[in-house]
Amino acid sequence: MGIREKYQHLRALGQGPIKPPKGNPPVIETVLADGPITVRLDLPNLVSFCPVTEQPDYGSLIIEYVADEYLIETKSLKMHLMSYMHEDGAAFGEDITWHIARGVYTAAEPTETFVVIAWAPRGGIGMTTSVRLDKKGEVIKE
Repeated sequence: MGIREKYQHLRALGQGPIKPPKGNPPVIETVLADGPITVRLDLPNLVSFCPVTEQPDYGSLIIEYVADEYLIETKSLKMHLMSYMHEDGAAFGEDITWHIARGVYTAAEPTETFVVIAWAPRGGIGMTTSVRLDKKGEVIKE
């Protein structure tokens, strides 16, 4: 099987420039992993909107997961994360952290999933939110 055939199921990769999608967040796509590996993804400029004030929130996102069978395809992840830039994707920072953790877990079924977002201060108060899930998708208490 050639490289193009191996990845022909991907919808986001190779589809030109990314535009923030409206509506439901796009599906996070995956590719097969060659074996267990720990992956850390950094997005220093996550943008979302408060559902009450409609003011922007800025955060620095780290996703770390232990891949077993599947790896996250990063362009589809980027499109998924960009959906929070619209009013219909507005949510509180704590909820966004949960949405991202569940999305990664649902897509890749990793052995462990860790999502942390350091939110820029608003009203003089900064916030950091985090979720850690085990292989069954259950919360690991820190």
